[in-house]
Amino acid sequence: MWAAGIGLSYEQQAAAVVFGGDRSRLDRVLGRLLAQQPITVGVVGGSISAGSTYSVYRGGYAAKLWHGLFFEWLRAAHPHRAHEHNNGALPASTPAFVESCVQFQVPPHSDLVLIDFAVNFDTTRAYERLLRRLLVYPRRPAVIAFNFPSFMVPGATKSLPRHPLREADLRFPAVRREELSIERLARHYGVPLISMSRAVGAVVRSNATAGLRLPDLMLDRVHPSQRGHRLAAALLVRFVQAELVRLRAAARGGRAPPPPSPAPPSPLRLPSPLVPGNDREDGQRYTCLRGEQLSAHVLSARGWQFTRGEGGNPKPGWAASAAGQTLEICWKPPHGWSRAGLKLGYLQAGWGRGRVRGWGRGRGWVCG
Repeated sequence: MWAAGIGLSYEQQAAAVVFGGDRSRLDRVLGRLLAQQPITVGVVGGSISAGSTYSVYRGGYAAKLWHGLFFEWLRAAHPHRAHEHNNGALPASTPAFVESCVQFQVPPHSDLVLIDFAVNFDTTRAYERLLRRLLVYPRRPAVIAFNFPSFMVPGATKSLPRHPLREADLRFPAVRREELSIERLARHYGVPLISMSRAVGAVVRSNATAGLRLPDLMLDRVHPSQRGHRLAAALLVRFVQAELVRLRAAARGGRAPPPPSPAPPSPLRLPSPLVPGNDREDGQRYTCLRGEQLSAHVLSARGWQFTRGEGGNPKPGWAASAAGQTLEICWKPPHGWSRAGLKLGYLQAGWGRGRVRGWGRGRGWVCG
């Protein structure tokens, strides 16, 4: 079995479970598995989950990402031909890039959603908005946050050093601030949080255990190797297995598990947001236009061209290569909408990207 021999002690594996969550959502999903019913697993994250590292993304090993291995275990342990696995991760994406159009990345009929944005974390505001959008999906899915480590140290590049590792190469923080922000959100919303960082940080820093050194687990300081993906999958499988044992024990004790129905209780009321204003769109209808959907609303394009993005980094959209170019877009709110807000999203990078200025006009509203 691929999970065998990952080299972590029981205590190290247990340390990966930062927070077990409130369990109600997860119990519903696991109840479906125990009742031999299918589930849909969705994944959202950055390049780690997208598999855009040379030894994972290419060739036959592309299916062996951490969530692919987890799904492989799920199908073997609880077989059903209708199980679904949808990988919506995008290289170099962030919660802010994904949250407004998350339905393009994670199918709305998902039962279990895995989030991998610890390395690509941008703001607490965006991560919380992503969480809130997923938690109100029609099936009220179980959401599990999975934190991968970043072993960056001051003054170092992303590449691993070619010389034998020295103490200075291993002075990465035990827990990064981004992970603490995610932990705070997970506890606030009752979302289980699994951290590979908590499981392997100390042993990687010691540089004394074969198979658990930095070059063993990582291709560079942020992207796991094949062994790193197997270890991450094993941590997730261990957590789910423990929850299944708990559910079975409860059933033997006369406490029946929740019914496996895909229709959860309604209506749903989320906790007040940690970031003020993040609840403004709760319960509101919204339309997201991206890629080809946006192209249908372009009236004129001077100096702008539609692009599908690079081969391993598909972010379709409109791009301009010189200053002063204009893109005119027309979107009309659907019939029955008395008012509408407009958000314009765009990519920015360290070089080669200009500033964007936008304005809008319509009856009774202006955006800028």
